[in-house]
Amino acid sequence: MSHDVFRSARIFSHWRVRPSFGESATTYFASLVAETEDCTPRSYAQRFGLLSGPNPSERILSEVLRLPITPEQKAGLVRWTPMRSQAEQAWTLCGHRIAGKRFGQLDRMCPVCVKEAAYHRVWWDLQDFETCPVPDLPLDRMQKERNSDYMRWTFHGLCRKPLADPPRLSRKGTESFEGYLLHRLGAAEGVAGCPLLEDQPLDGVMKAVRDVGRFLSSPRSETRQPSTRPDAAAKGFAALSGDARRLEDAFSDWLVANVPPQELGHVTFDHFGYFRHWRMPEGKLKDTV
Repeated sequence: MSHDVFRSARIFSHWRVRPSFGESATTYFASLVAETEDCTPRSYAQRFGLLSGPNPSERILSEVLRLPITPEQKAGLVRWTPMRSQAEQAWTLCGHRIAGKRFGQLDRMCPVCVKEAAYHRVWWDLQDFETCPVPDLPLDRMQKERNSDYMRWTFHGLCRKPLADPPRLSRKGTESFEGYLLHRLGAAEGVAGCPLLEDQPLDGVMKAVRDVGRFLSSPRSETRQPSTRPDAAAKGFAALSGDARRLEDAFSDWLVANVPPQELGHVTFDHFGYFRHWRMPEGKLKDTV
């Protein structure tokens, strides 16, 4: 009798699949459904009323935390499950507030990492996370299923041997923007600090890197041009990841390439076009730029 009560308190009858490092509650939920049920994770969640209310992620997380998995695995699910604030149009991940437009806009995955362990790493959903810093290969883009509940049901297969340790970055990966993002999330070691960025919130770093990279990748213009270069963020990070002198050199190179030689001797803010109106919160980074 007590065994039946124990089972009825949970919506899953089996839980052989265990969560891995960097896996959110929603993608872990999708794996549990794939292992035990013959339906989609969304329909299964709807069956138990988990998609009602302003933040379904909280209900999904609460449900999987009821499973008899280890305390470390539960702590990992809490850490790596992004929570959406509809009022702020933002997500919270690992204690960092990230604007909605900078998270979850594309479904992407690293085929090398998935081959090692078939689960979705939540950092693949960050804007401008274009190259995996483990094998140094571009992420594959997948079809995104748009929906009104903002849930991420990404599923790559059943991971029978969960990974408990952070990813090991390549040497090149430790110097990349993607490696720096993992460093700020506490998911990677051996990544050098960036003095111009360390006092900025992660969302501010992502904005600055994209904005500066877009500017340095574009010709002089009074209006901001749409970014069509996937390496724009990498270019911005290269300029911002060092000291003020490196950033100055990056802007100097842009001026030489985009301003007539006869005007280089008397450069003003007007020569920077739309970028002279750059908006960033007050702080060391904005003052330096």
